[in-house]
Amino acid sequence: MRRFLLAAIAALATLAAAGAAAAADLNAGIEHRILRADSVRVARIREPVSGESGVAGDDRLDDFIVERPGSADPAWKAAMAELLARAMRRYPEPAVCRREPRPRQVLFGLQFFTGDLRTSFIVYLSDRCIEFWTARVFEGSTEMHDFSPRFLALLKQVFPSDTTVRHLDLSGTISCEDYHREHPEAAVVEQLPEATRRVPPAYPRAAKKAKIEGEVVLEAMVGADGAVGEVRVSKSVPELDAAAIASVLEWRFAPALDCRGQPVACRIVIPVQFTLSR
Repeated sequence: MRRFLLAAIAALATLAAAGAAAAADLNAGIEHRILRADSVRVARIREPVSGESGVAGDDRLDDFIVERPGSADPAWKAAMAELLARAMRRYPEPAVCRREPRPRQVLFGLQFFTGDLRTSFIVYLSDRCIEFWTARVFEGSTEMHDFSPRFLALLKQVFPSDTTVRHLDLSGTISCEDYHREHPEAAVVEQLPEATRRVPPAYPRAAKKAKIEGEVVLEAMVGADGAVGEVRVSKSVPELDAAAIASVLEWRFAPALDCRGQPVACRIVIPVQFTLSR
């Protein structure tokens, strides 16, 4: 058994090494292209929110909202291309970045132009990972690891008048102060409301008699005081909706908190289940 386990471990190690070598080989073409790029474009970007979309286009960067363009000169282009090439050689990954979307997360987009080809990089600074694409074809990713401080320093260089970028650290997160300066109308929810009192729904007599069961899904506005305000139905069971709403209006919450730890109003989704006892 021990011999079998050792053989299995060795085989897995061989496969991992082969995978890394294959990723490095695939990245060699990208490396060659960006090191000889004619020009580069850099922008601070973000994911679209509800109701937004990127511009119509055939490049991965078109899926994002450009918040602010940067200004890069040839020396910066060469320095960034060399750093990306080193990261791709040392930390090649064949999969999309393992990332955790966070409130106030800053993303950056880089685009290297080589003749008619565009190679785009999405920089997930807080996750220490960079994806690279040719048009809309995913080519691979690379971990930053100990290159992270250098990446951040280079990114700050091309946004000299952007206070938010100037204040960034390696967390890749906009400070509360900078976020509220840029978005004075928005309340960033860092912690969702937590129910402190749940009132079970009263089963409507007619629905019980008709043996109607189901789940009503409600959208409720929880105020900064933890009380439930407006409630609307997003998934209906007509015979049960009114009872679900009446129940949730009696719930109480520890309110949502913004990035300063202050209570704020927040809309949440609440499923209300109606099940007859068997």
